[in-house]
Amino acid sequence: MNNRIPAEPKKPRVPYSNDHESITLSVQCTEESHADRPWLIASFYVDFDAPGGPMWLSSTNYWRNDEHVAKIQDDARRTLVGDEVVTAERHKSEPDIYDNGSRRRYSFQCKICGLSIARKAAVVEPVFNRLAGAGVSEISLSALAAILR
Repeated sequence: MNNRIPAEPKKPRVPYSNDHESITLSVQCTEESHADRPWLIASFYVDFDAPGGPMWLSSTNYWRNDEHVAKIQDDARRTLVGDEVVTAERHKSEPDIYDNGSRRRYSFQCKICGLSIARKAAVVEPVFNRLAGAGVSEISLSALAAILR
């Protein structure tokens, strides 16, 4: 199966800014203990115009079936230098902080039941690509965790 970001999604692209569209993938927790109130964990989109080529970025907009559902916290995708998470404020004050190398990590956690998973971007992003290529736009945290095992 191809791990690359699909060039043309099987579903319509949704807007992520005024003049761009993208593929989206959202993660929610729907464990039995709180099936009546799912927790919206994270939402991602592909930036096709990113320097170096298309890449997955996190969003504060949670998408479901091509529609905006809610505003959420944007804390699932982190960039690290060494073992330190680089905040947006730090990047603004030190624009060259990434010059000596950085890495990305994904951390997904349900604030209701505590189910969590953390993996390197090199592991998560190929899975995102395969899901998007299959037309998946939303996945439960437990299903994502099973795939990433």
